[in-house]
Amino acid sequence: MTITRGFAAGAMLAGLALVVTAPMSTADPLNGHYIETETYPDGHQVHSDWFITPCGDGCASIKELGQANLVNGQWTVDGKGGVSCEEGGDVHDAINFHYSWDPNTLDGTVQITNNVKACGNPQGYQENNNLHLQPAP
Repeated sequence: MTITRGFAAGAMLAGLALVVTAPMSTADPLNGHYIETETYPDGHQVHSDWFITPCGDGCASIKELGQANLVNGQWTVDGKGGVSCEEGGDVHDAINFHYSWDPNTLDGTVQITNNVKACGNPQGYQENNNLHLQPAP
């Protein structure tokens, strides 16, 4: 009986050593349907659907947005896009954007810079918005 207990305790400690020394991922890979909430400086929020597919280690493809990369512990996406003005009208290729968010909390920021005068804002106008991602229900 003492030998069995000793063997079981040794096996348990060996298993614990494997768990402790196993490499830990900094975050689960992005995969699936997410709801992106962007909060503007004036407090209003815009929600959009993000459909994300892994494209390798530290890489995720976001449909209609671009490729996200895990850089220095943050997911980032850079690109160019159009805007729809509240007073009406669309301006194509009006902005550059930089998304950055924490892989664990899914909270971050998006910096928008106007390439051209659009929606009442001058060329060079910058805005920083808060970002939150949440897996869709």
